[in-house]
Amino acid sequence: VPAPNPSRLRVPVSPCPRGSVRGIQVFADNRLTLGCSNCYLVYTFNMQSSRQLLAILDRLASPERAIFAVADLRSALPEQSRDQLKVLLSRLVKRGDLQRVCRGIYCYPRARPDPLLVLPRTAARLRAGHFLYLSLESVLSEHGIISQQPLDRLTLMTSGRGGLIDCGDWGCIEFTHSKRGPGDCQGELSYDATRQLWLASPQLAWRDLRFVGRNVDLVDQQLLEELSHADL
Repeated sequence: VPAPNPSRLRVPVSPCPRGSVRGIQVFADNRLTLGCSNCYLVYTFNMQSSRQLLAILDRLASPERAIFAVADLRSALPEQSRDQLKVLLSRLVKRGDLQRVCRGIYCYPRARPDPLLVLPRTAARLRAGHFLYLSLESVLSEHGIISQQPLDRLTLMTSGRGGLIDCGDWGCIEFTHSKRGPGDCQGELSYDATRQLWLASPQLAWRDLRFVGRNVDLVDQQLLEELSHADL
């Protein structure tokens, strides 16, 4: 493998600790180092993989589909090992080609997704395969039944694992585990295709709130009762 011309490199170049100057190596801090032919092959492989992944995302992604799990990205590059893919994704995040929403979930900014939809679609992706619906304070706040609910915090019930997921600048997602299934919520769920989530009715969200032992002092009981009668 021919050695690259250091004068053409736009990043700092330093001698390879292995001695021979026959290729280049990429470190985590984006330094390029003259090194052996194996290092050069690794660098070339990673660059080709980056272009391949971005080309696939350009074809598949859209404003409605801009959230991807690591499993999605791994299927696009099946030849990559877990560690290789981890390094590749980290490099793409540093370059701004990908945005890390939370552990295991990435946003493709070139698709120009609606920032307000990143959280709900991330929640749907995180608990894919589990029963999941928006409920509790998020639903009650949307109907004006409860106040002081931050817009950057989603509260959901799920048959999957509970927990609080930090999504950086987008906010956070709170999953509360429930043994309920779809059959227990018949007639009280509606699907929001924009957010790609099932939504609880105000009455179901109120029952969930009491079931999990949350503070109900801020709930407007009169408005809740009026909505209940309006649905009859």
